[in-house]
Amino acid sequence: MNNLLHADFRRLLRDRLFWVLTAVMAIWAIILFLNHYSDKIRYGEQASLDSMFFSFAVLTGFASAAFCSLFTGREHSDGILRNKIIIGCSRTRIYLSGFLTCAAAMLLSTFAYMAVLCVLGIPVFGLFEGDPGGLLLIFAASALLNLVHVALFHLVSMLNSSKSASAIICMALSLLLLAAASLLLQRLAQPELIQQVQMVDGSPVVSQAANPKYLTGSTRILYQFFVDFLPSGQALQIASAQVAHPIQLLLYSSGVTVLLNLIGIYLFNRKNLK
Repeated sequence: MNNLLHADFRRLLRDRLFWVLTAVMAIWAIILFLNHYSDKIRYGEQASLDSMFFSFAVLTGFASAAFCSLFTGREHSDGILRNKIIIGCSRTRIYLSGFLTCAAAMLLSTFAYMAVLCVLGIPVFGLFEGDPGGLLLIFAASALLNLVHVALFHLVSMLNSSKSASAIICMALSLLLLAAASLLLQRLAQPELIQQVQMVDGSPVVSQAANPKYLTGSTRILYQFFVDFLPSGQALQIASAQVAHPIQLLLYSSGVTVLLNLIGIYLFNRKNLK
């Protein structure tokens, strides 16, 4: 396992895609900083570092989909996986080594984003304003969010021998997950009461009425569960630094990551490599 990890990390450090990913995350941090700094200068808005620090979460799904499909897909196309098996490496260790390498790539690129934002943002916007314990939970949730995305897209990439097909499937899946989470959050955001205007004696009268789209009871609980469970739902919550149930997110992410890896290992061991 150590030899596999050593070889995979050496390949990672020589991989252009990894450095491009890291650069994109760092540039995204610079763009966010400049945007908030511009608003502060022009309009006097007092932004906090908290409001932009976790914005990267929305990008993790797309970044993981692109990186895992191309990095792992190259092992298929170049025959690296087959050669590893020929020299006696077990498929389970190959799978886990690939997962850990991709996870490290995503975590390092995320660290680059955070480091750049802290270096630029703290002198201008000051330190974090939120509760340290709450911010630490969100930070942990964002780290585990990377692992969930990597586990999902690494599974798809390891089971698909075509690099281009893996990339298409992973990107489409990330888009579908984000769209589903957005719809769920829109329904949850519906207010309980809405205003309606009625004409009384020729004059408009504003009154409040129950919103038929407001979710209640078990339906609301079910919607909230899927928002917390889906990695895309977690990403949207983390990006806004408004996580309703941080402990649940940590538990869901940990469980899903382990489950996806177990499924991936089982299927990869049964796969016929061409």
